[in-house]
Amino acid sequence: MNKQKAIEKVKTMTVETFFSGTLFVKQQEVIAIIEQIGEPTSGCAEEAPRYLRNILARLRELPEHDRKVWLKGIMGEFERDFSHAKWLEGYKQGKFDGMFGCEKVQIPQYEVSIKASGQYLARTKLKEIAFMYKGACSRFTRKELEEDGFGWVFDCDGVKVQEVK
Repeated sequence: MNKQKAIEKVKTMTVETFFSGTLFVKQQEVIAIIEQIGEPTSGCAEEAPRYLRNILARLRELPEHDRKVWLKGIMGEFERDFSHAKWLEGYKQGKFDGMFGCEKVQIPQYEVSIKASGQYLARTKLKEIAFMYKGACSRFTRKELEEDGFGWVFDCDGVKVQEVK
């Protein structure tokens, strides 16, 4: 029984008194009518997976361009809800834990110079590494120096290797 039918039934059972103008109904009969009213359904949440499968199947049947248009429209319609749910899901899973406490790994870089002549190891315009006079000093990682054949500078006494921050 729906709400409208229950109201109709209660109206037919009311008894109006002549003197006071008030309406009387039998309490037990009203309670029986109220119990007959069906509980409101919360929607189709229990059937949602089936509906979702049907919608996805229909979207798959569309041409790719139409599918993109439909999905863009759906995501635009629920953008605020979707982005909030996405953030909340990530937060619950702990994706943001430790995000701000990361330390950046610093690879040490070196400046290399010959003590006797004052020449510095520098990268030329042709991207080659060579010794040049003052003013042209480059910074290199240990890996770069070893790959270009200058790994010996770390063991030589006549070469000054200075670590740069």
